[in-house]
Amino acid sequence: MDNLMNLQLLTYVASRTGNATYLSMATSHANKTLANNIRSDLSSFHLVDYSPTTGAVQRRGTAQGYSDSSYAMMYNNTGIVAYLNTARAMAQWFLNHLPASGVPYWDFNAPLPTTLDTSAATITASGLLLLSTFEMKLSNITGANYWNTAAAKLLSNTAVQGIRSWSGASLLGNGTVNNAQKS
Repeated sequence: MDNLMNLQLLTYVASRTGNATYLSMATSHANKTLANNIRSDLSSFHLVDYSPTTGAVQRRGTAQGYSDSSYAMMYNNTGIVAYLNTARAMAQWFLNHLPASGVPYWDFNAPLPTTLDTSAATITASGLLLLSTFEMKLSNITGANYWNTAAAKLLSNTAVQGIRSWSGASLLGNGTVNNAQKS
């Protein structure tokens, strides 16, 4: 989830300065995201709009697709097991919803045919490798091997799909910035 990626900066500053306020801000934000951005099927809303006066949820929506590695980073930075469990569950949801190509669509709910998203695939593979590392540290060899194998397969499928008919300046084609806006 991209709204969690910046929390690494807050947890880093907390660890470097000893100022627990930064860590408190990061965990508060992660907890609010956990409560309001995760659907019951473990997919996620891209954004949640809150009332500026009451803080109540006004609207939930999805504008740019899906990613799942940020809760793994919050677990890494805080040791809060709920974040690791959320990362595991969301990663499994992601893997369970991959199309036959093995590369995610730019949005899992977009009408077919639709665009693949190699950028989301590589970001997710990074998160899967991070999960593998955590499982190894927890002596869960089966879990470590599972996430590592899933990451390798995702990267292999991404390389095949991202190189096919691609002549652009980037390493891989079929990366999506904001498909809904055709950009």
